Amino acid sequence: MQWCYEEAIDDAKNVAQMVGPDNFYTIFTYGTDEGATYLNNLAKETKAPDNNYYHASNAMMLKGAFETILVSEKILNTEGRMYLNQDGTIMLNIIDLSDKNPLEVYKDNTLLKRFISVDNVYLKKVNNNYYFDITKFSKDKNVSIKSISIKYNGA
Repeated sequence: MQWCYEEAIDDAKNVAQMVGPDNFYTIFTYGTDEGATYLNNLAKETKAPDNNYYHASNAMMLKGAFETILVSEKILNTEGRMYLNQDGTIMLNIIDLSDKNPLEVYKDNTLLKRFISVDNVYLKKVNNNYYFDITKFSKDKNVSIKSISIKYNGA
């Protein structure tokens, strides 16, 4: 287990750097206490808050962990590190876009655009997943991809 943990640290740190440590979570679901310790330590390695580690040994605990994670504010701070599809889009997995749960795009804490529904220019819905065309947005709005933050407050 030690070897697996050591191999996972760099990947976990890269993901946490891409989404921000506050948006990095670990969930232990099955195994030994040693395995739980490794997942807890992995969250700590990424500088994630202590409450971003969940120990869910049954279905109700697992459901509770996911509900807590999904309703927290999600921030994708691009800073040039992201996984883009070949067409320049980012899959956001948002399923409940509304006036109460908008997707907002910021540059240096200044709101650039607020989405409450699909606009088919920058935000498209395909098979219950939303895709944000960050390359087109940055070009049209004359902003660097590296300076855009995307926030969504729903699940």
